[in-house]
Amino acid sequence: MCMKAIFFDFDGTLTYTSLNFWKKLWLVLGYDIKPGSYYKNLFNDAMADKLTHQQWVDKCCRKFQDAGLTKEMLLDLSKTISLMDGLEETMQELQKRGYRLFIVSGNIRQVLDEVLGEKTKYFDGIYANDFIFDEDGDLEHIVGTKYDNQGKARLIKLMSELTETPVQEFWFVGNGGNDEWVYTTGCKTLLINPYDTKQHNNKNVWHKQITKLTTLTQILPFFD
Repeated sequence: MCMKAIFFDFDGTLTYTSLNFWKKLWLVLGYDIKPGSYYKNLFNDAMADKLTHQQWVDKCCRKFQDAGLTKEMLLDLSKTISLMDGLEETMQELQKRGYRLFIVSGNIRQVLDEVLGEKTKYFDGIYANDFIFDEDGDLEHIVGTKYDNQGKARLIKLMSELTETPVQEFWFVGNGGNDEWVYTTGCKTLLINPYDTKQHNNKNVWHKQITKLTTLTQILPFFD
């Protein structure tokens, strides 16, 4: 039942976007994200485990509702995201080489679906936050993903157990600080276009690295 698998982050990994989508969303809704802001203090509390992930997204949800976020606004903002060149070619080739492909992201499922379009077919699983809207398109609540930050490592361990595959057979490809728990699983890691990483020079955390990736096909030599 063993499987070859690659887990991808989304923002800045499969896209050219450096600023993560949550920050964009807060800014577009008129909120400050600078140090000392409500957003930054809330984020820091979540990262320090003073809030669970669901408590964090619940508090975000209330601020988004206060600002009048609608599904239309969310999808319009998703149009600012550009997929990395070579994504389709890369996923096709990886599938030919026998890899199962997954996305594990702190972004929003509706945004990923909108940006990827029919390219979602290349992924066996997409894990992200889920925004629930009512029939008028107003935000009702957010179902937080279990697999962001430390949760990315939990997902990889779970997949290892479910498929009876040694975790060392898995790869993770990411670009940010919220990806840096993954190495604790023992899976192989590839850092591309580093963004807000604290451990980018630590070869125990990131086993391989491409600092200036312009097309996703550049990752193919790492996967046989």
